[in-house]
Amino acid sequence: MNKRSEEKICTILQKGLPPEVKIEYCSGFIGNGECDIILLAPRSGVLMVFEIKNWGKEALEGTFKSENEWEVKGLGRQRHPLKQAEQGIIKLINRLPSDLKPNPGSYTYLCGCIFPKLTRVDAQELGLFADDRLLPPSHPYLFKDDLDYEAAGKILLKRISDSIERRGWRASQISERIASRLWKKISPNENAAQEIQQRRLNIQASLDGLTPYMRNVMQKTQHGPHRVNGVVGSGKTVFAAHKALTLAAQHDNKTMDLFGQNRPRILVLSLTVSSASKARNEISRIAAESYVDLYDTWPQLIEVCYFHEFLRKYYNLTESDANTFISTTEPIPMFDAIIFDEFQDANEGWGRFIAKNLNDPSKGLLLLTFDPAQGSTYNRLAVLFEEVRSNTLPEMDSRWPSRNFYLKVSHRVPENIGIVATRVHAVLTEQSFEEITESAEREIAQVIHKALRPEFFAKGGIFQMKKCTTENDEDEFVALTEALDDIVEKTDASFGDIAIALPPSTSNPRCVDVADWLEDREYPAHLLEGAGRSGFFERGERITLGTPMKLKGLELPIVIIAPSLLDYLEENYSRKDAFYQAVTRATSQVIVLGAGKIWNLIESEVKRNKMM
Repeated sequence: MNKRSEEKICTILQKGLPPEVKIEYCSGFIGNGECDIILLAPRSGVLMVFEIKNWGKEALEGTFKSENEWEVKGLGRQRHPLKQAEQGIIKLINRLPSDLKPNPGSYTYLCGCIFPKLTRVDAQELGLFADDRLLPPSHPYLFKDDLDYEAAGKILLKRISDSIERRGWRASQISERIASRLWKKISPNENAAQEIQQRRLNIQASLDGLTPYMRNVMQKTQHGPHRVNGVVGSGKTVFAAHKALTLAAQHDNKTMDLFGQNRPRILVLSLTVSSASKARNEISRIAAESYVDLYDTWPQLIEVCYFHEFLRKYYNLTESDANTFISTTEPIPMFDAIIFDEFQDANEGWGRFIAKNLNDPSKGLLLLTFDPAQGSTYNRLAVLFEEVRSNTLPEMDSRWPSRNFYLKVSHRVPENIGIVATRVHAVLTEQSFEEITESAEREIAQVIHKALRPEFFAKGGIFQMKKCTTENDEDEFVALTEALDDIVEKTDASFGDIAIALPPSTSNPRCVDVADWLEDREYPAHLLEGAGRSGFFERGERITLGTPMKLKGLELPIVIIAPSLLDYLEENYSRKDAFYQAVTRATSQVIVLGAGKIWNLIESEVKRNKMM
């Protein structure tokens, strides 16, 4: 079917359709003409794909051999139009992101056929409706006499309604987000100015979903080297993804390389494969939510990879060669912006090398995100950052000052945070790294101390503390042994009443060691393992003599806070609220074994409140 005929049919049908029902030709949208027309009826909850066949009665006087292939006289072997439409809509659905795939209870999608040269009487005479394999009555069809009617759109809506009634169920459904997003994709832009204006509105809408503080940071990180500092869960990767997409939306023209190929102008780097994958997923998610125009094209504009993948792809350097040759390899300016996520884990020489990949240092952006919780690494790389700025770009030293921003975790999340997936928001602060760290450590101590207060426990509660070191596993095992024996000796509790709270096994293999240790010594105490973002213990396991059991909702009279859990909270203090909720919900007595800053702060809090 040619484009002109499709446009003509769309014009005919639109006359009888309500204003909210959209219909558009789309032979170039899905590709290779798999389907011809898409109809979207938001109020009716219908998305429909039509296949148009310009077949006349004379051409169809042959014999139909099967449901998949039509032996059409004068036309050769052709695919069944309904099968063709179904394949077209399947391809359309498959092009959508995974989180937008068909969901129950929303939109129904249908397949239909339009025969502009065949009347309904002709179809009946040819026996097209006699065999359900040919034109099943459950699908809507339009014929020449239908299109000749002045309000052909009304007939189409009636056919759609009848089709849904005949089925009695909605076979395949898609969400309203998909339908609206699909319509944005297939609707032609009237002119370039409207497209540019829409892109600006999309960027503004995306920024409106952020907190004022994060927007402030976003606006101030335009040109030059910048550090964005944040601990685990503060939204550094989300911030980096937004920044990359904002830059791509502002500068969506691509650059040709020496071989005439388009290449990305924005580089997003990370140290490991998993962190690079996380950044890629965040960019894809945010693009689907807030940068619809860029969803299909952002991979052509933004290069996301881990560091050694970047060296292999652009410099043909293997991981074993990297440290040897990176100091002697001449960098090639090729990117307008470079964002390096989790830069605190990078090698000292990498920053200098990466900075030289900018096309124009006076206009380019070098954005490095740090985790200040890793103190020594942070301090070392903070110095390195100044070296990168001064040594590699000395001519820009006065005009291109670096900025230092902090993303601070907050447990109070605005309801309208929208596109930010993590339960955090960014705070622009002038506090130093030391002030932030000290403040966070004290917050952890106060949270744990709050969890120890008797009024939070239904059964009264007993608070005990024992100080121990955490230099090695054996020290922790000894401390746990003494605590278990002491509890059983001085109280009426049995080992089965006691639980040991440890950090997640993904961050600390000691959890597995402690489980083996409990089993070897025949201590039937429970092991509480911290979970991921969903909260402490909720996806962990209760382990009794090595037998896993679900813990959620379990009430235990005594919980021992292991030293390694305090270490974990000290490094990941964004988890403090989840820890507090889990402890107060699941325990009536708490025993803390620990050392270090957090333990000392808890001890001072207890002494100050005269609880010891």
